[in-house]
Amino acid sequence: MKIVVATDGGLDGDTAAHFAHCSHFVVFEEQDGSIKNTEIVENPYFQKHVPGAIPKFVGSLGADVLITNGIGPSAVALFGKMNIKVLYGASGKTKDLVDCYLKGKLEKNENSCNH
Repeated sequence: MKIVVATDGGLDGDTAAHFAHCSHFVVFEEQDGSIKNTEIVENPYFQKHVPGAIPKFVGSLGADVLITNGIGPSAVALFGKMNIKVLYGASGKTKDLVDCYLKGKLEKNENSCNH
């Protein structure tokens, strides 16, 4: 499974306030409950808004899950059509959020992990 986090600071950074305006995506490859690989990918649409382009880009990364803070309903719908689960309202350090997700402590619209 691949988990993608919209961030403004890589592994140690916080989630971006809005996924479309993030500077980077961090792609975590999970296998058997642990992270096997991590890749930091620059958002090619960081300085420009192209509706629908970013969900397609995130899909091209092989995402199964997107973790972000703010995201619009149109983008959520596009991710849904691509069978990518979106967890929004998440704030905190990128790696901590993925750890919480893997432990089942991160829910949509709620960050129940207290890091």
